[in-house]
Amino acid sequence: ANPIWSPVGTNTLTGSSSYFADPQWAHYPVRFYRLRSVLTQPQFNYTTNNGAITITGCTGADGAVTIPNTISGLPVTAIGDQAFVNSAKMTSVTIPSSVTSIRAGAFLNCTSLSAIAVNGLNPEYSSVNGVLFNKSQSTLIEYPGGETTSYAIPNSVTLIGEAAFSGCRLTSVTIPDRKST
Repeated sequence: ANPIWSPVGTNTLTGSSSYFADPQWAHYPVRFYRLRSVLTQPQFNYTTNNGAITITGCTGADGAVTIPNTISGLPVTAIGDQAFVNSAKMTSVTIPSSVTSIRAGAFLNCTSLSAIAVNGLNPEYSSVNGVLFNKSQSTLIEYPGGETTSYAIPNSVTLIGEAAFSGCRLTSVTIPDRKST
């Protein structure tokens, strides 16, 4: 990850000059910067039920977000309704093998989300090219909202999940022909 620089203040040593008065520093910019931690992690809101965690919300979902297998020693088994709704800075999300339930609209209006990845050992879900499916890839569950290309639904898909394309900015969606003989 790249460092994140935050402006702290401007040089006020010389009044109208935009550079430091000290000749040793004459060619440096006028702003001071402070390096923030690059290890800032999203904060998950959650509920506990029968010894399992359901993610119900998240703050600080910037860039790539990895949902943990456990929180406070308990397994994360579900992602709740609209848990990541409007997470405009989230670019990708990785779902662990422990998650066995993802509610509709979990990633609704995530306008920068370009990929949803699923741990290969997950018993319920899979992903292909950043698109979320059930394990057998017969149900398309969620298309990432940040993608703006066209998309051809795979032939294996027989069901499209509730809100699977909600908030997407796709230019077109191709649905496979279902011909029976």
